[in-house]
Amino acid sequence: MINTTENLILIDNQIQTTQIESCQYNSTQKKYDIIFQGNPKVSSYDAHRVLWLKHPIKLDPRIYQVTHKGRKLSNIDSISVFSSQIHKYWHIHFSNGKEFNYNENNLQIIRSCLENKVSRNVFEYLKQVATVNAITADDGTKLLAKQYNNIDFIAENMAIATYLNPQNFKPHCYSPKTLIFPFGCNASQQKAVQTAFENKISVIQGPPGTGKTQTILNIIANILEQGKTVQVVSNNNSAIINILEKLSKYDIAFIVAPLGNSDNKKKFIKSQETEKQYPNHITSWHHPGLEKPEFFDNLSRQTEKLSNIFSKQEQLAIARQEIKSLEIEWAHYKQEFGYDSPTIKLRRFINSSQLIRLWHECQHLEEVRSSSRFKLMTNLLKKLRWLIFRLKSRIICNIPNKKIDSQDIATTISELQLLFYKTRHAELQNLCIYRNGH
Repeated sequence: MINTTENLILIDNQIQTTQIESCQYNSTQKKYDIIFQGNPKVSSYDAHRVLWLKHPIKLDPRIYQVTHKGRKLSNIDSISVFSSQIHKYWHIHFSNGKEFNYNENNLQIIRSCLENKVSRNVFEYLKQVATVNAITADDGTKLLAKQYNNIDFIAENMAIATYLNPQNFKPHCYSPKTLIFPFGCNASQQKAVQTAFENKISVIQGPPGTGKTQTILNIIANILEQGKTVQVVSNNNSAIINILEKLSKYDIAFIVAPLGNSDNKKKFIKSQETEKQYPNHITSWHHPGLEKPEFFDNLSRQTEKLSNIFSKQEQLAIARQEIKSLEIEWAHYKQEFGYDSPTIKLRRFINSSQLIRLWHECQHLEEVRSSSRFKLMTNLLKKLRWLIFRLKSRIICNIPNKKIDSQDIATTISELQLLFYKTRHAELQNLCIYRNGH
């Protein structure tokens, strides 16, 4: 009988290993002589019709999660992987003695991150830490330690894999489809929901009253809209109750299963027959346009429009904050220098970025002059740098014509600083007017 863990035979591209009693290659006739189980007759096949694969790779079933046609394969005893030039075939032997062969293309295969030594060591450390956690069940069992002990497989595509070994398992970013915000949102809440769906791990924080619960509700809504389920957990019941109360307010608490401790589970199961009722107006929730692509196109446009509004509001808030900071600096400047009208005149319209570059270049020129040790070198370097500076600045502004050696660089710096304040302030004011008008 053929050893199915060491051999895999395909006849006409069909795996036949378990039906074969023996297989011999006839080099004279260039045929395979095969005897099937229960039939002593020798069947000969042309060599091109038979593919005999040997020397499989043995895999540890503890570090693989295998799914076939939506069903997770469990109680796996051994895995042998055979390779041809085109395909790979998995021979899986189960604990009940049964064995099956699968084309790898028909399997969904996930590896465990615990195969990695670093991940495994960190997880073992967390298990040890869990044993000192004081939270216990009604019977005294340490709940956290119990949960850790039940874990023997952690998929490498799960969020915890990144925590266990961030070097090997980098966080992935995703491109979510159009998101919905049925519970309303502001700019920061919209960004938080967007970030949550773009990343495997998200931390959303904020003081009370900033809309964290509202953000959670919108995240739940989008998960449900995608036809998925969501588990909401917390280290205290009040946070979970808060979510449930908000959902009850909108008559959708019937989609929630309050679990947690054993009493909550029993109460939930018991309530299904007596208390669980759909809202009377649930039929009115269906929108006739849901089946049409135009509905989602319009939704996408509305979401994009909302994002643009929030973006403009954010830019407006930043501009106003910058105006306040700029006005404070400007006030200190006037107090220190005592004037508000520079002698340097702008030749043409320039933006504040060009002015600040010119200001910094002039500042650097002064620092070089002050730090030079040799007088001759100081004068030559000063003249050269000042000449370059004058050529650059001539395009932008008109500095009063003085001898280079007697030029007061400090005054030029202060006047460029004043020009920057005036120009930047005007830019921000114009931006605020434009944003308010749009």
